[in-house]
Amino acid sequence: MRGKKTDIETKAKIIESKINTNAQWSVISDELWIPERTVNHILNTEFAEVCRESKAVSSLIDRNNSLQSAGDALIAQMIEDKADGITIAQLTTLRQSTFTQNQLLLGKETERIVVETVTIEI
Repeated sequence: MRGKKTDIETKAKIIESKINTNAQWSVISDELWIPERTVNHILNTEFAEVCRESKAVSSLIDRNNSLQSAGDALIAQMIEDKADGITIAQLTTLRQSTFTQNQLLLGKETERIVVETVTIEI
């Protein structure tokens, strides 16, 4: 037995929450008061399609890329000038958040995984 079809406004809230927070589906479910099964289904079946076809998402990726470039330029200038204003930590946080959002929108990994090899001698 299937439930009723999820309305477009609910789908939009779920997708917007994922794009803006990159939260797990269970967290989104709790925040929006939408059943976990519904959130999981929307994110697994419709999220990628919406992102591929949306002009708004394309614009968001372009804006994020511009912010990343501007952040890089400001970081370089601040280092060169030994400036006090905006901290490098603030700029790198902005850069990381735009990177994460773009990766999410493109269906790629959002975390950079560092693998360390440990050798144990016996």
